[in-house]
Amino acid sequence: MPKKLYLALSAILATTVVPVAYAADGDIKQDVKDIRQDNRDIAKDKRDIAKDKTDVKRDIAKRNEEQREVNADVKKGDLASAQRELKEVKAENRDIAKDRKEVAGDKKDLAKDRQDRNRDVAELRHDRRIKHQRPHTEK
Repeated sequence: MPKKLYLALSAILATTVVPVAYAADGDIKQDVKDIRQDNRDIAKDKRDIAKDKTDVKRDIAKRNEEQREVNADVKKGDLASAQRELKEVKAENRDIAKDRKEVAGDKKDLAKDRQDRNRDVAELRHDRRIKHQRPHTEK
C-alpha cells in the first residue's frame, strides 16, 4: 500500500513540477525581452536629453546675440528697433524655458526607465535563481 501511495504522490508531483519549469523559462525569456526594451528606452531618452540640451545652448546663444543687438540699438538711439529686438529676446527666453522643461521631463523618463530595467534585472536574477535551485531531474 505505501508503495502505491508513493507512486501516486510522485506522479502528482511530476505533473505539477513540469509546468513550473516551463513557466520559469517563460518568465526568464520575458524578463530578457523587458530588459532589452528598457535599454532601448534608456538610449532613446539619452538621445532626447542630448538633443534638448543642444537646443537650449542654441537658444541661449541666439538670445545673447539679440540682447547685444538691443544694447547696440539703444546705444545708437534707435529705440524702435531696440523694442523689436527686446520682443525677440523675450520670445527666446520662453523657448529656453520650454527646452529646459523638456530636458527635465526627459530626465524623469530616463529615471523611470532605469527603475524599470533594474526591476526587470532583479526579476530575471530571481527567476534564474529559482530555476537553478531545483534538481536537474525536475528541469
